Amino acid sequence: MRHIVETGTDGATICFFDPAALPPDFDERIEDDPVSTFEALEREGRFWWRSTDGDGSYLFHFYVDQDVPEPISTHSRGAATVARFLVPSGVIWACGAEYAARDPARGHAGTPKGGLDRYAHMGGRFELARGAYALKAWRAEWPERTRSQELEKRVGKAAVSRLNRLGMVTGVLFFGLIALSGVAVALTLVALVATLLGRRGLGISVLLWFWCALLALWALGWPLMRWTTRMERSPARREAEREFPSVVIQMRRIS
Repeated sequence: MRHIVETGTDGATICFFDPAALPPDFDERIEDDPVSTFEALEREGRFWWRSTDGDGSYLFHFYVDQDVPEPISTHSRGAATVARFLVPSGVIWACGAEYAARDPARGHAGTPKGGLDRYAHMGGRFELARGAYALKAWRAEWPERTRSQELEKRVGKAAVSRLNRLGMVTGVLFFGLIALSGVAVALTLVALVATLLGRRGLGISVLLWFWCALLALWALGWPLMRWTTRMERSPARREAEREFPSVVIQMRRIS
């Protein structure tokens, strides 16, 4: 059976585990020395973790008691194995390592406040048969053309092209507005200092017109940004993107 879990990390590290396999003092240990704790538990088959190329979102595909499909395995690299991985409760949590806890849903003092109940986009869980599993893990590398072809098949070539163009325009507009906002703040400060010193500075009327124009651009740009975001989160597009995992895990039950 395939299980898909969307995760995220702000600490450039991802992981998965069965909370019931963790020692009772896990929450305290990772506050003192998380790396040594992760390494020790990994050797015992109680915890899987990997450093990533950076912060961001990472999509897990878990294949339990089945082969990894050929389209996925073709793009999977760097196989690593674990001879015996323990799943005593039958629940696997995958998340950014900063959310690792005996109770990932609620977290503890060392995790982001509220745990995964509050930050559901940073991890999730699935159920499987209790026991021990032989485990193989790969990272997946996807050519951009492969992803584009799948998106075009799901949502249409025209829709993909339209969103790409819109995303480019929105990106340029956003960074332009940020730059102009910085200029507006700087000019306003210069004008205020000049006024306090009794010198003739940039006219207040000019500043007012500049700020009005800037606010008008924000008023036009903000809905465009929100529209682009809604298009990126369309169900068809998200379903297509879920076919391209960052991490591929195969688990075969051995006891």
